[in-house]
Amino acid sequence: MKLKKSNLPRHMKPKEESDEGRAAWRIAAFFLLMLALTLFARGMAGAAQTTVLTQTPTAATVTETLTLSGTVESQSVEVLTLPDGLTVQSVLVTEGQTVKEGESLLQLDTDTIAQALTTAQGELDKLNLQLAAYQQEQTADDSALTSAQTAYDRAREDASSEASAQATQVSRAKTAVSEAKSALSSAKSELSSLNSQYSALEEAISQEAADLAALESLLAEAEVAPTDDVENGEEGAEPETNEKADEETGEAADDTADLQAQIEALEAQIATDEETLASYDSQIVSAQEAVESAQAVLDAAEEALEDANTAASARSRSSQRNLEDAEDALSDAQDSLAQAQADAETQNQQNQAEASILSVTVAQQEAQVAALAALQESGGVLTAPCAGKIVSLTGAAGSDSGSVEIMLAVTSDSYVLTLTGSELEELPDGAALHVTQGEKEVTVTVAALVKDSDTGELTATAYLTGVWEDGAAEADVTLSSGRYDLVIPIAAYHEDNDGGFVYVVEEVESVLGLRYQIRRESVTLLASNGEVAAVDGVLGSDSQIVVSSSRSIEDGEYVRIDG
Repeated sequence: MKLKKSNLPRHMKPKEESDEGRAAWRIAAFFLLMLALTLFARGMAGAAQTTVLTQTPTAATVTETLTLSGTVESQSVEVLTLPDGLTVQSVLVTEGQTVKEGESLLQLDTDTIAQALTTAQGELDKLNLQLAAYQQEQTADDSALTSAQTAYDRAREDASSEASAQATQVSRAKTAVSEAKSALSSAKSELSSLNSQYSALEEAISQEAADLAALESLLAEAEVAPTDDVENGEEGAEPETNEKADEETGEAADDTADLQAQIEALEAQIATDEETLASYDSQIVSAQEAVESAQAVLDAAEEALEDANTAASARSRSSQRNLEDAEDALSDAQDSLAQAQADAETQNQQNQAEASILSVTVAQQEAQVAALAALQESGGVLTAPCAGKIVSLTGAAGSDSGSVEIMLAVTSDSYVLTLTGSELEELPDGAALHVTQGEKEVTVTVAALVKDSDTGELTATAYLTGVWEDGAAEADVTLSSGRYDLVIPIAAYHEDNDGGFVYVVEEVESVLGLRYQIRRESVTLLASNGEVAAVDGVLGSDSQIVVSSSRSIEDGEYVRIDG
């Protein structure tokens, strides 16, 4: 037995199949290696990146406060002063004199007291009006928006009404065109029918004329035939032969009469047909005129339709422009109202701050009015507020009350807070101080702000009530308060020679995938209270602001976000 050589299909040869398998494994191994290297590179890059903590800006109220350090000292002397503009009539005590609480110290002119009280009360009324104006809520006027909305609604209704009217006009014009086309078609059909009938009648007359000519020819032949028979007859012929000739002659006469009758009938028919043909001429003329008239009506209807379409298009564009103008006006009114509401909100915040400051002035003015009213009620007599000893007295009879100062050593202790430093220049007039010392706190008004003419140093004093300890104390004063759209933690705000800036984190695509990159964004500092900062710049409410980082960062650096 012989063995036959077997040829395997090419794709089944063992060696080639092994080579292809190894090639596939090499490719798979290559991609696995690239994936591993990519993951390793990303891991290494991530491990080397700075970690940052981010936060988005918020809308908030920022109140700027100034914290001052001062010194509390006890004093046993109370200084009595009087409102300006009063006249001292007499001094009822002397230095070194001991007085009781309520004892008379000075006698003032009651006329000057009444005048000063009237002036002070008028000033107080004016301040109260100003305070009421600041306290009144400001609202935006929405009448312009209402008018714009009404105009827009009217323009929309007009556009809809105009479109409906124009559609009706166009529809009517189309109907007129359709009717005119139908009338023209009918007129043309009628004319065509008349022309066909006319042609058919002409052909019939022509055929009748041919038939008439044939009949007339037959008649002529018939009239000639009997004569020929007579002329051709032989004399002395047999009687039978003559009788046959007579019969033939009679038949010929009958044929002739019959032909004559047919000819007459055909002539009558031709005459009738010719009359009918003549009537067709006038009908065809009328039908042609009807076609021309229908064509003219169709032309006019089509022109009217074109005019209606043109007018509809023009009025539609005009209505659309009016509607767009009304819509733009409505949008402008909405924007204006939004701006007016924002302005009103800002104004209300400013008014609240002004009202807070003015309230202090009102309180001082009320105290002055109360003091003048008390002097008027007492008949112009200034009395001792407490028991004590007159240690100093300035002023005399006839002098102005502004020059009078009485220092009274009181039996109970009182305290004065003294503040110094250049920061005092930021204090608003009549500033209210919130003084704290340990658990003790009170709000008082600055009694005096004095600038040393030699050193230029500012010193503020305020009198404290209650029991205090000699030593250090802190005083907080509100400088401003307002609401801002972009408020960030103070740690996120930076400054250098180029001005203020923040670091913003942005998502970027790279060969290593999605990454986070630092971008420096310039901002303007509007307000700060040591904890947060209100800024202005190209930022959005969703901007990721860097609040802190594991190490120093710079513009363009890739980072990781904590959390």
